[in-house]
Amino acid sequence: MSNDDAHKLFGDKVQVEILSISNDVIGYIFSWGYLNITQDAFNKLLVSEQVFEHYNKLVKTFGQRIRENNNAHLILHEICYNVYHVEKNHRQEGDPWSMRETAVYHKLNIPNRRSNWIFVQIPQAARTVLEQLEVSPKLCIDVMQSKCLELHIILISAISTHWSEYIDFLGGKVDVLDVKASYSNVEDISEVDYSVTFTDCQSLYILQRKLRKARRALECCQDLARGLEDSWLGIRIRDDDSQNQSSNPVRVSVESAAGLHLYAAEIASHIKNIIAILERSYSIGNLLSKILELRQVEKSHKTSQSIEKNIVALEHISTRSNETSQTLAKLARENNKGSLTLKTLTLIATIYLPATLSATIFSSDAVQTTSDAGSDLKNSHFVLAPDFWVFMVVTLGFTLLTLLAFLILRYAAGRSQKQRNKDVI
Repeated sequence: MSNDDAHKLFGDKVQVEILSISNDVIGYIFSWGYLNITQDAFNKLLVSEQVFEHYNKLVKTFGQRIRENNNAHLILHEICYNVYHVEKNHRQEGDPWSMRETAVYHKLNIPNRRSNWIFVQIPQAARTVLEQLEVSPKLCIDVMQSKCLELHIILISAISTHWSEYIDFLGGKVDVLDVKASYSNVEDISEVDYSVTFTDCQSLYILQRKLRKARRALECCQDLARGLEDSWLGIRIRDDDSQNQSSNPVRVSVESAAGLHLYAAEIASHIKNIIAILERSYSIGNLLSKILELRQVEKSHKTSQSIEKNIVALEHISTRSNETSQTLAKLARENNKGSLTLKTLTLIATIYLPATLSATIFSSDAVQTTSDAGSDLKNSHFVLAPDFWVFMVVTLGFTLLTLLAFLILRYAAGRSQKQRNKDVI
């Protein structure tokens, strides 16, 4: 706003009153005079409320003047919205579809017969429509200026092209789980039967979440269609009430209204399809859960039967073990009796061993009986044979060899036991 316009509107700060807190209406100090607000306060009001700049053109018609000013005619219509849609993401793994949105801004200046458009992240289908408009300048001018609603319908229809394909994709995923739930055996499970696991329940939950998200997006598109119809209906009413209808470029043709209704009907059809798939998925989820529950019960029953069989087998093994233990105890008692007999015999042999050894020595030629010449047999006595030392040497040698063999065998047995202990460790 220029300084002259500001001086005409607000005047000197000393001469005006600041807007009252109790009364939020900006008025005149007197008719065709200054506004009842300072320039600084008015600028702060515009900034705080984010008023668009075209409002200044209307404000300029107020303030100090000497005649009426009817030259300011500002008829602007602004609309902005976002359109949810789906597109293929061309990824090698995971979900091939992604949920996206496109932002659209449109400002229609009716007196200047001009439209301004801003598109953010527009999909390829809508981009193709805009490229076709650029190729045909006459069609572009006609659509951009006088058939704006038709362009909105064309764009949102092009943006929403893939909804049907995406819903069929989700429905196909649900159909796979439907076949599993409908034709899986519960009790007699064979190798060629469907594999129903908890992962199927998780996959179904993910599909339900995607379906609910798609339903909310389509409901937003449905609300958008109603909003566009209400917005352009208001423009058409003002257009019909205007005195110079030929100069007003805004027209809502029957074709435009029919196209908008067709788009809304298509979106409503998509929503009905999603609702039907969702209802079917809930039944499939209940059936899958029931199959898993029944299979778990059957598996638990078979497991309990197997445990019972194992318990019976263990009891049989325990009985056999008891019988074997009793037999071993009987054998041990008999062995103890035999061992006692052997110990007794060994003790007797040990007791009589010195006597036997003495009798053997004295009965051999190693010890001889001799008597002095001329004496009788009563004076005879024992005399060692001259070769008695040979007996002693041989006996000592065999004794040493026996002890040596015993020590060697004991050492070998000890090494073998140590090696076995290392292998076990």
